[in-house]
Amino acid sequence: MNKYTINGHGTMLKYYNNKSQEIYPYITIPKNVIINTFVELGDCLLTTPVIQHITCGTEFKTKPNMLRRSNLSNYKFKTNEKIPNFLFSSDDLMLDNPYHKKTFYSGIVHCDTNTIIYNIDANKEDNCSCDKINSIKDKPYVCDKNYYIEYDAVHKDCGPISLKDAIDKIKKHACHINHINDCELIKIEINILTCLNSIQSNKFFNQSNSYFKNNLKKYMTYKLNYEEQEKTTLPDLKKKTNT
Repeated sequence: MNKYTINGHGTMLKYYNNKSQEIYPYITIPKNVIINTFVELGDCLLTTPVIQHITCGTEFKTKPNMLRRSNLSNYKFKTNEKIPNFLFSSDDLMLDNPYHKKTFYSGIVHCDTNTIIYNIDANKEDNCSCDKINSIKDKPYVCDKNYYIEYDAVHKDCGPISLKDAIDKIKKHACHINHINDCELIKIEINILTCLNSIQSNKFFNQSNSYFKNNLKKYMTYKLNYEEQEKTTLPDLKKKTNT
């Protein structure tokens, strides 16, 4: 199984049907893909490096011979099941709030190598430059240290991303590292380590903060895409915990 995590701010975009019911864009999970979430839809997850290691099944540097288990609730979405088409953004999205300080970096992580295959912090309109990424505590982000080695795609696209597009990125990376042409044959597990809050689409796509402006073209493309996507009510998407 090829394991990945998605780290960042996760959002479910809320719309209304002609009966004034709340409805949400969703996708159907493709073949050989399993997606785990760790809070109920609409709730928030406080992600830490410990949770990253637990969900990836990787060893801790402090105790390299010890694997720890998680008592986190786990909601497993399997092939052909519906799941909200979350939109993932960087912690930079919150920086215009004067009381907020950036506390983590965002992206899609390949578990086995603990490296970034897609950077959510970088801006597409800055050519995904590492030099333009807002740092944490004045420590510059070092792409050469964090990126998956010899994977050019990580330098070509970046910024906010939907779950649907994230799955496509992950499948392409899994094909690349497994040297397989047919990506449908590869089994993939994706752990979503984000909040799963909901927000009205009009409110979300009318933000004025710097991260939103720096990724304006991407966000406006997503705005159009989400308006056209199939939508359903939240009860139709909710899962019961597996643990």
